[in-house]
Amino acid sequence: MEPKYVVMGQPVSHSLTPRLIDYVLKNFRLEGTVGFLDTAEKSSEAMRRSLSGVSCASVTMPLKEAAFIFCDEVSETAKRIRSVNSIKRSGDQWQGISTDGEGFVAALRAERGVNVADLHVAILGTGGSARAIIDASVANGARVSVFGRNFVEGDAVTTIYPSVSFNDLSRGTIDLVVNTIPSSAGNDRIFVNLEPGLNSQTLGFDVTYEPRETEWMKYLGNRFGALSTNGLAMLVHQAKIQFDWWFGIDVDVNELMEVAR
Repeated sequence: MEPKYVVMGQPVSHSLTPRLIDYVLKNFRLEGTVGFLDTAEKSSEAMRRSLSGVSCASVTMPLKEAAFIFCDEVSETAKRIRSVNSIKRSGDQWQGISTDGEGFVAALRAERGVNVADLHVAILGTGGSARAIIDASVANGARVSVFGRNFVEGDAVTTIYPSVSFNDLSRGTIDLVVNTIPSSAGNDRIFVNLEPGLNSQTLGFDVTYEPRETEWMKYLGNRFGALSTNGLAMLVHQAKIQFDWWFGIDVDVNELMEVAR
């Protein structure tokens, strides 16, 4: 049977990932088909049914935590953050990893020449993507503050990473602020609360890449004159890591960026 590669979640019709997968298959002359798997069903039984005939899947919201539970084997990073965004079949077992955090750090270096070491990084949200970014930021030497409304997840984060604060506005100027909260979730209040720590030197990073300039990015620019970047480079860099793992090959990230643009 020809391998099948999908992006899995809901909604997924906007995703650029199938375009990137298709490029890799053609460029490396690999067999396989590419598709969307639009589903929000979170039970392991439903996921197993949906993935019948699938070789590998790029997992997006709202299934990253469910995919973590579904997998038979996961990476150490995935265990810490309780989330995966990439899975592959191995016999009758499923393996899972998270490439979001590593992709975030690599994107900042490539697009902005920024290393998070010693920066004060404020992260908005406590979901799967946020936890991946928290994990990578801590691992790379950042001072991390997390802001959100889910106090259960906030407490869990500070337990796993004792140096990380939750909803603490007393830690001073913010060098890098990362938004992982969808605009539909209503995040205006969190933004306003952060204002004392923001200035024109603060760099904004929104994990969303469509639209290319989000309302939150406009807010930072209009209110503080701060520069922001969207999540397109993060998508590409985490995809490069994902494809290396899937296919066992070294995919050129610059070529993937051209395809994504």
